[in-house]
Amino acid sequence: MVKDNKKMKNILREVRAWVISISAAIFAAYFINNFVIVHATVPTPSMNNTVMEGNRIVASRLAYIFSDPQRFDVVAFNSPDGTDTVYLKRIIGLPGETLEIINGNVYINDSTTPLDEWYLLEPPTGWSLINQRFYIPYGSYFVMGDHRNNSKDSRGLGAGAWENLFVPRDNILGRVFFTYFSNGGRVR
Repeated sequence: MVKDNKKMKNILREVRAWVISISAAIFAAYFINNFVIVHATVPTPSMNNTVMEGNRIVASRLAYIFSDPQRFDVVAFNSPDGTDTVYLKRIIGLPGETLEIINGNVYINDSTTPLDEWYLLEPPTGWSLINQRFYIPYGSYFVMGDHRNNSKDSRGLGAGAWENLFVPRDNILGRVFFTYFSNGGRVR
């Protein structure tokens, strides 16, 4: 009887250790996924060739705790139209700036020199050549895909254009720093 009692205590101790370990792992995964990183699958080719359609991304939720998002950062953010969609785009315009698109080139604050957009997949064509001018409100960002001819973004062009063109700072979930599957590697 004493042996059976001791055996039962050992089994209960083992079960308790497993329950604690599994609970700790679930809590850690929840905490990391909701407060440290964002991970998602890229559903469209709008960021080709920087991040390919079908890639998985990891973004740091901690990237902007002590600094603001910067021009050219690739960010994950909640849709500016209030849907549950998480988008992945590159920040092109910062709060308070005037951004102008002329013949597919981007100019900031009436500069005569266009942005050097070395990361673009291809030269702009079609509706990407439409001239536009935007004033970016404080607290918001202007984002565009690297595959400009196939990107739903702050320009408000193309099929299913966003109603709210600018991405509020509070919608930015994190800075993308890693992709995996498909091509893998660091984000340029």
